[in-house]
Amino acid sequence: METAVESALKQIDERKYETELVERGIKTYKKLAVVFNGKDVTIRES
Repeated sequence: METAVESALKQIDERKYETELVERGIKTYKKLAVVFNGKDVTIRES
């Protein structure tokens, strides 16, 4: 799951999902990677 979390965080940065938030004037936001493996969940903040 660790690899999937790292991949999710990388995707967030590469695709610049925060762009729309910044354009709307939002200055504070969190980048979260959420990975599921059956009933196990890993959440990590970037």
